[in-house]
Amino acid sequence: MARGTEIVAAIAQQPFWLNDNQFVTVRPIAVIENERLGPVREGDYPNRELCWWLIRGISPQQELVPGRLIVGRVEEAAQFDPKDSDKDKFQFEWDSVRLGGLRNVIEIVDGPKNLDRRDLINRANALELDHPPTSLILVRLGERIYGPFKAEWEYRGRYLITLFKPQSSLETTVFDAARVQKDPGFITRHRILLSACDQPLNKSIDTFSPSYHILTWERFEALQQNEALERIRLYSDDEVVRQVAKQVLPRKRLRDFMQEWKDVSQVYLTTQDHLGPNDVVDVFKFLNTRLTGQTEAVEELVESILDSGVLENQIERAITNRARLHIETHTAKLSAEVEEKINNLRQQEQDLIHQIGRLTNDLERRRRQEEAQLEADLQQQRLGFEQWKATENTSIEQARADIAQQRQILEEGLKEVAARFVNNRQELLKDFLSMSPFLTQIGVLTANANEYHASTATEKPSAMTAPPPLLEPPAFLKEISSVRGLEKEEAFFNRFKEHVANAGFRFRPLDLVAFHLSVKCGDLTILGGYSGTGKSSLPVLYAQALAGDESRYLAVDVSPSWLEPGDLLGRANLLEEKFQPAATGLFEHLVWAAMETERNGRDSGLWMICLDEMNLAQPEHYFSGFLQALPRAGQQRSVGVFSPSAVCRADPWREWARIPLNSNLRFIGTVNYDETTKPLSQRLRDRANELRLEAVPFGSLQRTASTSSVTPPSGAPVTVASFDSWTCDMTLTGQAASVIDAMQQPLAVLGSPLTPRRYQAIARFVASAGNLCSAEEAFDMQLRQRVLSQVRGIFRAESRRALDDLRSILENHGSTFSGALQLLERIAAESAQAIDFDAFEVDA
Repeated sequence: MARGTEIVAAIAQQPFWLNDNQFVTVRPIAVIENERLGPVREGDYPNRELCWWLIRGISPQQELVPGRLIVGRVEEAAQFDPKDSDKDKFQFEWDSVRLGGLRNVIEIVDGPKNLDRRDLINRANALELDHPPTSLILVRLGERIYGPFKAEWEYRGRYLITLFKPQSSLETTVFDAARVQKDPGFITRHRILLSACDQPLNKSIDTFSPSYHILTWERFEALQQNEALERIRLYSDDEVVRQVAKQVLPRKRLRDFMQEWKDVSQVYLTTQDHLGPNDVVDVFKFLNTRLTGQTEAVEELVESILDSGVLENQIERAITNRARLHIETHTAKLSAEVEEKINNLRQQEQDLIHQIGRLTNDLERRRRQEEAQLEADLQQQRLGFEQWKATENTSIEQARADIAQQRQILEEGLKEVAARFVNNRQELLKDFLSMSPFLTQIGVLTANANEYHASTATEKPSAMTAPPPLLEPPAFLKEISSVRGLEKEEAFFNRFKEHVANAGFRFRPLDLVAFHLSVKCGDLTILGGYSGTGKSSLPVLYAQALAGDESRYLAVDVSPSWLEPGDLLGRANLLEEKFQPAATGLFEHLVWAAMETERNGRDSGLWMICLDEMNLAQPEHYFSGFLQALPRAGQQRSVGVFSPSAVCRADPWREWARIPLNSNLRFIGTVNYDETTKPLSQRLRDRANELRLEAVPFGSLQRTASTSSVTPPSGAPVTVASFDSWTCDMTLTGQAASVIDAMQQPLAVLGSPLTPRRYQAIARFVASAGNLCSAEEAFDMQLRQRVLSQVRGIFRAESRRALDDLRSILENHGSTFSGALQLLERIAAESAQAIDFDAFEVDA
């Protein structure tokens, strides 16, 4: 049986509770493949022919009774032993399960032989079954099948079914029963053995064996569209009487209607336009027969009682009690339904926000690609022009060379002529004077002769200052990214876990989940723990799992001598009027990250900065600009590095005097808790998720563990758009909200009241957990990372009482908050060793 196979199954026992979770076993009866139903093969479900199902997302759960059909996908169970008869190989994917009915499968039920088709919606408890039906059913009467009908049931030894039309205006479709039974989407399963109690089938002594006739919803719609014999309009008795009463006596009271019943029945025994003639006649004949003998006596009795006023107080009290009972009985149900609708609407809102983000990202990607194509075309034209220009310059230079050569030849010829003229001047002069009248007459000789003087002016080349050095970003930033980011968060997290394991490291699974959610939902994450637990390696492995360029990760070794942001980023040299970045490389790293955001937008990859041993110096000093800027939004989310007026205009870093901190940046700090480090302040912890990594048992460790000995994983990279689509902003609801409210007072006593910033961060973290962990586990993580990590002042007796109050609040919820309770125990143990200054009294 392949993972993700969709099957139809019957609930095989009553649900039961285990460790605050509700479970039930189900028995698969059919497989859905390409809109068709096929039987379950023998041996597909070893041991008991059952599957497990962790019940979630089904409301109301009162409908989960043995025999009810459900539809969902299966996956292999985490623990399976073929030798253990209580273990099943497969379990349902809890978020895929839906009750049988609308949009999955529809059940076909046989009606009694004496049941007329109009009785289907006019007779209470018209059908009896040995199991609860699907929410929508078809009914077979003889050789015809009618439907669909909405089915409501109650159990009185057997399931009594009352039918309704799904919508009052909806027509009922009539099918040929033989044609439906031959359809590939139809299947019959006889005598499916199920347990009627809360014991599984292999241990139950209370069993029953229902049979099922099932049709897939897709094939039902196809038959309804193409194979329907006819479509009829069924009217309930109430509809007929109501329509008649509105037409004849629209403003009279019901008592008047009873008095005029004979006249009404006589009028409407004839055919009407709005109703079928047989429907009206049948209804009024039946009602006339029933009411003729009872109308007068009942009417007189009712009139007497009403006129006497004897029962007015009792009726009023009964109405009041009934209304109060209805409200009390249905308050929880209505509240749950309202809460579910609100959550659904919130989820739809988040889906629409993510969809808008994806569309915006696609448009932005297309714009960048078109700009890149335009730039490439312009560059091509520019190259063509440069080639043409070079060709023309070559031609001009060649022409100049030819002219210079001809000039040289002429000069040499003129020199020869001049020499001849000097030697034979008298003879030439006589010849010229004798010929001049003739030359003047024909226009060859002019009055003046011009002399050609060639001179070349030379200019000294002006002194040019050397151009400033160009910024050289990583090679991948020179091209616009056209790669779509990874869309499935589960795929990335599995890649991350496998990469950690392949590198030889071992962490607790929930620590990996907490680290990923912290990085995804926040700008700053703090990793604490003992030396050697892998604090510095985990960010490297995470950055490699992002499948981006390795230059996007930067490790910064914090120095104890750092006192200001200049130690981390760099300083302006006032003598040379230029900026000198610090040796940490953080300044250039931030510039490259900002460049990628300008070029690629939300398709930008994630840039990770790890401040190793960040509390060797005081983070509130050297990291102060970031602590102030990271909580801001828009253009205010930037950090000033130096004043632009302190450097010359030719300095290549001048335009980056203030660096934007875009959403593609994530800061991770590792800390130690010993005497060599600085304590973390409330101001820092209020802005960060603080995780404490615990050591794992030595038996699970490999001999070697290294981030450089393993090949980084390949695949689709994780982008800013990926992180945006994996996060949700919703408020805390249910158990988490009540716990937070109860903890407010003790936290205030302990000096760590819950601020709006932390509350919003907690809600975002819990809502963004997705399928990686449950909402309860995510909330337990936040209690440790953002609430209890800030507890202080435990040396006072009042504080220890507040600790006890916190422990009581969490213990009232069972094992849900085991991690938070363990941290409280550690804090309580530390407080037991502290000095209680309130116990000392000072003598006057």
